[in-house]
Amino acid sequence: MVERQSAQSHPGSPGDDTIASTDPERAPAPRGPGSRGTARWVVVGALAGFLAGVGFAALHSWFAVSTGAGALAPFRRIATIVQGPPPDTDAIWVGMLVHSLIAAVLGVIFAGVLLPMRRRSAGWLAWAGLVFGAAVYLVDFQVLARTIPQFSAFQQVSQPFELAAHLVFGALLATFAVLAKPRAATRT
Repeated sequence: MVERQSAQSHPGSPGDDTIASTDPERAPAPRGPGSRGTARWVVVGALAGFLAGVGFAALHSWFAVSTGAGALAPFRRIATIVQGPPPDTDAIWVGMLVHSLIAAVLGVIFAGVLLPMRRRSAGWLAWAGLVFGAAVYLVDFQVLARTIPQFSAFQQVSQPFELAAHLVFGALLATFAVLAKPRAATRT
């Protein structure tokens, strides 16, 4: 078993979080907004969002095939966000790009919300992911789809499936964020 050394026995040592002297070279780095830890959380959020988006897209493709549409049909609907309705049959790549960017941005937002709460348990973070997924569903399908023409294509989909898919997105987002979150450096 490795014991942590007391900060009073070795003030200013590399693992010490206290400021033992007024020497700026020996003072610990600031940990506020803009610190390296925050930047790592942004990267973790974007990566977790992208990966959760891949799972979300796979679920949507499966559902589209099971209802008789093509596996890439969900991407045509997503492309209407930038191209407007009706969905263009040649817009699959636009939809993939838009979907990937939105998923990554949602991951960064989720990580930003979690940053102050990053020491919570994995179970707590899983619940936060479910709540986040439900909130994204409500904003996308119950607010934007009803008020912004580019989102109107989202009114013509199975709402129960979309809620379930967004809950899965939130759960995957939390899972990937927990697995990839920056770990605090261990001190010896």
